[in-house]
Amino acid sequence: MKHQLNFRALFVACTLLMPALFSAQAAADNTIYLVRHAEKVLDGTRDPALTTEGEARAHWLATYFKDKGIKTILSTDYARTRDTALPTANDQNLSIALYDPRDLKSFAVDLKALEGPVLVAGHSNTTPVLAGLLVGEDREELDERVYDHIYIVTLADNGSASLTIEYSEPRTVLEVAELKAAIDARLGVMEEVAHYKWANNLAIEAPEREAAVLRATVTQATALGLGARDAESAVKAQMAASRLLQASYFETWKAAPPTGPVPDLEGSLRPRISALTETFLNALKAAEPYLKTCHTAAPLSRTDMTTPEVWNAATTALLPKGGCS
Repeated sequence: MKHQLNFRALFVACTLLMPALFSAQAAADNTIYLVRHAEKVLDGTRDPALTTEGEARAHWLATYFKDKGIKTILSTDYARTRDTALPTANDQNLSIALYDPRDLKSFAVDLKALEGPVLVAGHSNTTPVLAGLLVGEDREELDERVYDHIYIVTLADNGSASLTIEYSEPRTVLEVAELKAAIDARLGVMEEVAHYKWANNLAIEAPEREAAVLRATVTQATALGLGARDAESAVKAQMAASRLLQASYFETWKAAPPTGPVPDLEGSLRPRISALTETFLNALKAAEPYLKTCHTAAPLSRTDMTTPEVWNAATTALLPKGGCS
């Protein structure tokens, strides 16, 4: 079991082992950078890893901090926070010290005594709160979907502190995050759909029904103000991705068939899919202005929730021509 270091103990130990780490008081140009961990895998575990997108953001941060002269890097003892700070630590030949986020008031006091610049990796419910404590403000927790804030606390010789916020790339656009979640949620039902079809020896493709659903859904989309052509393209993309995902389940089940009760297609699955499709269309309408350029659409182009082939099928038609890397 990994030992969780107490920050105050670490503070004393580092004073003995690394005298250059601390100074009696903060230098006039001391700066404390605070970031939330990058995007994490939503697997329901306590200590998930970073997604591919999260790893890319961690490397972006390393580039951002390359010329900042970071002297100390602190992280909570979780994979997602340590891995967010790791590229910066590797680039600057620094180790990552651990801190306990359960007493942020004491940690803020200790943090001000460090010789900066300092990088602190935390969480949505600790990073903005800690930034506020450092400057004497009350700050709310971050929305769980927001990963791009860089809180910059500057400590002055007279003891005062100021806060500015910059942003890592890609920027978090909540409307795009909601669209991404809507696509994920709709794809999340496809295992049950595939199970029903497998159990009843049905083909994955049902051209006549799909055509009828497409017409009805496009009518629904245009009523929301989406262009008919764009709506049709978006709905077709979701159907194509759903077929690909079902096919992957079929392939897996050739070796190990699914177990458990067969889902109820008419009474349960189709009403759920209809509701999820409505959520998708509303999210698409809200995100539409942000899908015109890769600067704001890029977060939609990556996920670790399904295979790249399935995700690309669902999203390529929604992105600017040529896609977003």
